[in-house]
Amino acid sequence: MNREQVLFITVFYSTLKQIARFYSAPTQVAVFNSMLQSPGSMGAHFKLNTVLEKIGLGGLSWLIYGVRCAVLFKANRPIFGRILSLDRYSNHRDNIEHVNDISGGALQPAFVPQVQNTREKFLQFLHFFCVFLPGMVRHIPKTMRIIQSIQRRYGWASAMQSACYMVAFLRFRKLFTQETRAVITACDFGIESLALKSAARIGGLKEIFTMHGQVPSKFSKDWLTDDFYPKLKSDFSFLYGRAALEFYEAVGETSGKIFFTGFRGESKPLRVLPDTIKTVGIAFANYLDDNTLEVLKALSKGYPELRFSLRFHPGMKSKPSLEGYPNMELAPKGESIEEFAARVDCALFGNTGSQLDVLKVGCPIAYLNGLDAFGYDDIGLVQYGVIPEFIPGQHDITLLHQHYKQNTAWAEKFRLYYDALYQADDAAKDALRRDIQVALGTIL
Repeated sequence: MNREQVLFITVFYSTLKQIARFYSAPTQVAVFNSMLQSPGSMGAHFKLNTVLEKIGLGGLSWLIYGVRCAVLFKANRPIFGRILSLDRYSNHRDNIEHVNDISGGALQPAFVPQVQNTREKFLQFLHFFCVFLPGMVRHIPKTMRIIQSIQRRYGWASAMQSACYMVAFLRFRKLFTQETRAVITACDFGIESLALKSAARIGGLKEIFTMHGQVPSKFSKDWLTDDFYPKLKSDFSFLYGRAALEFYEAVGETSGKIFFTGFRGESKPLRVLPDTIKTVGIAFANYLDDNTLEVLKALSKGYPELRFSLRFHPGMKSKPSLEGYPNMELAPKGESIEEFAARVDCALFGNTGSQLDVLKVGCPIAYLNGLDAFGYDDIGLVQYGVIPEFIPGQHDITLLHQHYKQNTAWAEKFRLYYDALYQADDAAKDALRRDIQVALGTIL
């Protein structure tokens, strides 16, 4: 076997196994089972797969679903031709743009000029249907066998995500040109990111990694078992702060050049809490726990003097009814996380990365356990000493007054572990910009 064949086996199949194991974890299965109850194509494909399994064509539905997703996995093919980047989620674009801004435009080749967006999308459409799909036909039998095997061993969620990975991988390999030097990925367990990363490794390209959102902390043991979380092995990695690095070090050996760049958005000093707190925000992760309503009930009954404004994750299709919770209301539809932070006096959070955004713009926050299906203090803000934990029935809301007045080191810990550029001076930003430009200059 030649080098590329060896890499294909070691990279492609090891990543495929990792995906199958990750999406068979109980929390992930619960998330995907809940998604079946919401309107969308996933439920239709699940029903179709159930029918096809009876006639020996199990997995075909997930292969079709994977092809459909590959259309959505838009990749920017810049006019410079040197960097291939994904263009699906706004978080991906925001974080790449953040790194580009603080580096003085070092990643500019990853961006397509606005005037070319329509042309690029049309060319991608032609490429997908005229080049990719015809070339994929010969892979269908083997792909089907792999999907069926994964479904039997790991379950339908793993089979579906594996199908998406395989189709996206085959497509991204077709997008590389002789001028392509590197790829940019965000979200280390996003299927499209894993597919692009695998294709780049096999093709001998450099990898640039930016974070989609805050990863779990080193204290989150559930993520560190069974060796299923991706290791940090990119050539250049841009992390928010040391908490992310310590997590990746707990996952396994890291490699490549690592920069601490914080995350997007303007940082503001923590505002002074009013003597009497009246409006408390509550923000949720994208998957609620069976215990969520019990936690809300305890808050509503235990603190009748407060008004609670609830902001559910934008990705949630259906939201729980607040009937019977007289002092709770939904946040205004379409309200940004910054507007939410400005409107409330303080906020309680479960395991969602948006707590970083709210704290960054100056809103005092506390952690509230039991709001979602993820583990205790999943990203570690309480255990690193940045924010307090609020326990209904044990704490008064004035806990936030006490924490931020007495724990004067919280801001330094926030900067060290979660947002490396939080209220940083110009000298620190200039030094970081020079380091990034020198490093990326070796490939661009």
